[in-house]
Amino acid sequence: MPMHNPPHPGEFIQVTYLEPFNISGRFLAEKLNVAASTLNRVLKMQSGISPEMALRLAKAFDTRLVLPPPRIARRRSTVVDGTGFSSAILLATL
Repeated sequence: MPMHNPPHPGEFIQVTYLEPFNISGRFLAEKLNVAASTLNRVLKMQSGISPEMALRLAKAFDTRLVLPPPRIARRRSTVVDGTGFSSAILLATL
């Protein structure tokens, strides 16, 4: 199975938001209320993004934070209907 190699969050921010809209890292850091050096480390791919930074970025760029769907445990259950025939149904349990 081929592996997926996603871009670093700093690279994604640079290419998707900063370059197209001609926004400087210093300006964005000011809007995020973080030190310019903190954001610069992310943009230079030397540091990752904390959950708090992700929320700040989502708010600054007016985007929704997308979380993975919750895991749903599934089990198979057999139900015997009134005719005497059994049918398997899939029950979703939370």
